[in-house]
Order: sequence, then structure tokens, then C-alpha cells
Amino acid sequence: MEILQHGITSGVKSLATMVAVLEWDLIFMFVGLMIVDLIVGGYKAIKTGTFKTKVMKMGLYGKVVEFSILFTLFLLREAFAQVGVFVVATSAITVAFVVKEAFSILENWLQAGNKLPKSVQKWLEVAKEQLESKSINDKPPDQDH
Repeated sequence: MEILQHGITSGVKSLATMVAVLEWDLIFMFVGLMIVDLIVGGYKAIKTGTFKTKVMKMGLYGKVVEFSILFTLFLLREAFAQVGVFVVATSAITVAFVVKEAFSILENWLQAGNKLPKSVQKWLEVAKEQLESKSINDKPPDQDH
């Protein structure tokens, strides 16, 4: 019985350690943007007269699934780290989820008939130009010279 209790205690401690080292800043950013997206999406639906609780519920389910996938990836990364295998892609995946949420907010805002502030429009134009001027085969500038 004592061995079982020790095993359970060790397992709980390991899980607590894994959760403690998660990148909470990215997770909170993602969750915050999810909430804003739900609010702006609801605003858009009300403003355009397309509000349906079924659609809102499906959107919410989708957000729960996305969060579950992301949280699972973080836990898997930490589990792999326990055996010496380091997976760094989870941060990049989280950033992709964050960017997706940000663009969804912008899309809902525009579809509701609103305009973006000039500063945001300019920033998006500059970002688009920079993305279009780069190619996958571009190499970073030589740092030695």
C-alpha cells in the first residue's frame, strides 16, 4: 500500500511540475484573444442580424477543442522532456494559434462594418509588404561582415 501511495504522490508531483513550467504567458494570451474573439464575433452577429445560438455554441466548442489541443501539446512536450527528448515546436504552434485568433478578431470587426484605425491599417500594410518581399529560400543577412 505504501508503494502505491508513493507512486501516486510522485505522479502528482511530476504533473504539478509539468504544469508549473508551461508557457503561461502564451497560454493566457491565447485564452484572452479567444474571449475577445467570442465577444467581437457575437457583436458582429448581432450587428449584422445573423446571431444564432447554435452557431455561437459551435464556435465555443471549437475554441474548447483548440485550447485542449494546445494544452495537450504542452503536456506532451514536458513529458518528452522528462525522458530527454526536447520538442520546441509547441511555442511556434501556440504563436500560430494566437495569430489566428488575432486575425479572426480583425475579420469579425471588419465584417461588422467597422473600420480599423489608420495606425493598424498601416501596420498591416507594412507587414504584408514585408511578407511579400520575402521568400522561403531567402537567407538571413550575413552576420560576419
